[in-house]
Amino acid sequence: MSEDNFLEKLQNCLKDYLVDAKKKRDRLYIVEVKAEAVDKVVKALKESFGDIHVTTISAVDYIEYLEVFYDLWLHGPKVALVLKVKVNSDKPELPSIVGVIPGALFNECEVYDLFGIIFKGNNHLKKSFILPEHFPKDYFPLRKKR
Repeated sequence: MSEDNFLEKLQNCLKDYLVDAKKKRDRLYIVEVKAEAVDKVVKALKESFGDIHVTTISAVDYIEYLEVFYDLWLHGPKVALVLKVKVNSDKPELPSIVGVIPGALFNECEVYDLFGIIFKGNNHLKKSFILPEHFPKDYFPLRKKR
């Protein structure tokens, strides 16, 4: 599959959830999707392109909103995909992707511990996943608003 065909197939696959999609460079795509559908997006990607590896999940606090980045490797087309979603900073919740990719468990727990983003459907979220036990339960060290 050519890279032009990949972008077109990607846009068709995610059309109901897509905010923006662009090719950054060879074999690297940046895709922004609706936050409430991130689990559906990952499932659609898996169904359309085959196995997916979650490299990392990270976040950035822009004060007005949080942005979560899912760094994915799509094995079928052999491309890297950065999936971006904007999250309300006052109610930071996203659907969990662990039901689609169980290997995302550690990453979701880490993002919860550091940013307080709740991944709905992940029953393993808890404070002190990577932070010391003495940290306050309502303290998320990478959040700018306290």
